[in-house]
Amino acid sequence: MREIKFRGLRIDNGEWVYGYLCGQYIASDMMHGKIVQPKSVGQFTGLKDKNGVEIYEGDVVSCGEYSDVVEWEYGCWRIKPCEELLGDCFYELDVIGNINHGEWVITEVGYVNIHEGVK
Repeated sequence: MREIKFRGLRIDNGEWVYGYLCGQYIASDMMHGKIVQPKSVGQFTGLKDKNGVEIYEGDVVSCGEYSDVVEWEYGCWRIKPCEELLGDCFYELDVIGNINHGEWVITEVGYVNIHEGVK
């Protein structure tokens, strides 16, 4: 059974916080919740990339020269628009960021962080 957990950016300092989702809070336990930016919340997919990094909804992943965002659609995790099921190719992926953290633009090779360029 996969672990159900979430990640979101804290409102007070912009750092990631991990744990259980309860309204606008993410808490590591019942006593320590942090308010997060609602648009930044993403669920853990239950998978890790080729480097052992956990893959969350909203992560930008690269596979070779192409990169795109992990989304939940039609009952499964997908990488759009390449229409790959995440479970079919996760061992080739590399998490390079999150769509809600940093400034991303879409190009012919997928998403690129404007401050870092193509990875």
